[in-house]
Amino acid sequence: DIHIRPLVVQAMTDFVEKYSRNSSNFYLVTCRTFSYRNDAAWKLTGWETHELALLSRPKIEYFVNAWYAELGSIERVRKDEYERKRKELLETLQPGDRRRLIDIAAFPLILTIMAVVHTHFGSLPDTRAEVYERCVELLLIRWQGERSVEGETRKQSILDALKVPPTVLYQALWEVAYKAHGDSQRNRRKGSEAALVTEDLLDGILKVYLKERDKVETFLEYCQSANGLLMLQGTISTPGKPSRKVYTFPHLTFEEYLAARHLADIDPDEYIYDLVGKSDRWHEAIKLLGEHLCFGSPQRPAMSALLDALSNPDVTRNVEERARMIWLAGDLLVLYQNAFPSKKAPSTERIFAQLKELAVTSLPDPRIRAECASLADELGYTLEGLHTFIPSPSPAAPAFQIARYPVTNGQYARFLDAEDFHEERYWVDFPAFAEREKKYKAMGNWSKKGYKWLRENLDERNKLLPRYWSDPRFGASRRNAPVVGISWYEANAYCRWLAAHVEQPEWAQLEAAGVQPGTIQFRLPTEAEWVQAAGGEEGGRFAWGKLENSEEEIVRYANTDESGIGRTTPVWMYPQGASQPHKVLDMSGNVWEWQANFRDDDHDVLALRGGSWNHDHLFARVANGYYNLPHDGRNYIGFRVPVFPLPQ
Repeated sequence: DIHIRPLVVQAMTDFVEKYSRNSSNFYLVTCRTFSYRNDAAWKLTGWETHELALLSRPKIEYFVNAWYAELGSIERVRKDEYERKRKELLETLQPGDRRRLIDIAAFPLILTIMAVVHTHFGSLPDTRAEVYERCVELLLIRWQGERSVEGETRKQSILDALKVPPTVLYQALWEVAYKAHGDSQRNRRKGSEAALVTEDLLDGILKVYLKERDKVETFLEYCQSANGLLMLQGTISTPGKPSRKVYTFPHLTFEEYLAARHLADIDPDEYIYDLVGKSDRWHEAIKLLGEHLCFGSPQRPAMSALLDALSNPDVTRNVEERARMIWLAGDLLVLYQNAFPSKKAPSTERIFAQLKELAVTSLPDPRIRAECASLADELGYTLEGLHTFIPSPSPAAPAFQIARYPVTNGQYARFLDAEDFHEERYWVDFPAFAEREKKYKAMGNWSKKGYKWLRENLDERNKLLPRYWSDPRFGASRRNAPVVGISWYEANAYCRWLAAHVEQPEWAQLEAAGVQPGTIQFRLPTEAEWVQAAGGEEGGRFAWGKLENSEEEIVRYANTDESGIGRTTPVWMYPQGASQPHKVLDMSGNVWEWQANFRDDDHDVLALRGGSWNHDHLFARVANGYYNLPHDGRNYIGFRVPVFPLPQ
């Protein structure tokens, strides 16, 4: 009873005051955070207040290790099986896993549910929707409360207490989640938290499905006394209205999944514009619907209808609405192709064309551009001119040619796959150049330092993968994004390897321009050469020129920290940022590029140029440089290959 809260607080205060005479007594009071934060009647005067933190990555690992260690000690005959499961669950809870379960594993209740599902169902399913389906099933089975049954108090599941088929309760919860998720302006907490479900909303929907008042009361009683799919959070007060109890789902993703299940029975033409076109709030829920239609309960016609509705050009009214819908259509088309590889969706070509178009359009939100570009790549976009070299003539310096794009993951993968990757000839005698103050004077070579470093780091296959090769934000799965996480040694070795393999597409481009093997060399550029290709560094310009308000305008031209993208982008995404006059792309932003010369007079660090996604617009100016140790590969450092005539 919310009206006796002050009495409860006073009783606790009196209790502590009475028993504090014994200095060895300590007191801890716990309650749900929403109630304590929002109801002054709950506040304890003079108490230190803390909010329990979510589980950190080390704590999540500790939990999983402890979980399976305990199971192994209880059932010793299955100890090896539990050890295998322990490793499997830890792998599943990595940032690179496509289900992104690490995002919700920080919540102790959800981590426990996942551990139970993984233990008793064999393994976690392959999609988020299926994982949530299993978790929902488990929560319904284990949503138990103490009830008086035949005169004695015992535990009873909510399904047994309500005496209704599971489908009835599922449908009620789907609609509750749908209504709560749509009511995003009212009763909304932090953006990552589930909505607050008011008792009047809950009561109205439950009456429709449960029919009887006593069953509605039983359901609400479970929400208040036991951890399940809906939990009482506290009360909210509105001026002029009585206080209302509010409930919530364990996490926003549960709300999204359950709301998605409600949408499965509705024609997408009836809701798609209002839900997706007007905001991105429903993006994840519709993706979960797509996973359900593709993998949970495969329904190819329904999935095709959803793709058609999203990509219909007549539905949207402006480019922002269209971008949101095509972004989502691209996400769902990836699911469709994985689920039904032998069946082409009718709207495939339309979605693919719109993704490519939107990726290079100056949308207000560059993050949506980046998503469209990445999805186009994932769906198989082949970048024409990827291997092109651009002449860089200058009256003040020797002419050379430079790659139109930084080296991509797809290009670097050829080097990794080559049988001769580890051969010494590619890893020795890299040319050394002095720092800028000494006008990049040639200083001999690096002898065998690169090869020594390689031998110390090779894996059992005689390979050395880039440091972020398995990271979905930066690595091998993003073929047209620049390769990152490689050292200066690896960048040089790639240049040497490319020079020895005339069958690579780069050679075909060069030969078409009249260049013959034996007349050129591949190596990293010095800063002076790089600046020449970028069009010069005078006046604080960027590669494409100057901007009136660079901090605001930069997001149209380059991937810098201001874009908010938070990762590398495909190298073809910013045609607006092509260097002038040579039309070389990504010379400002996206990734810093290794240079051939030292940055300091002690010759400890190598130079970098170009700025990156992780640095602000000031670093993207042509004149600004950076530096790094030769062995250190970062997720914001890549490289570009120039071609020089052999010295006469």
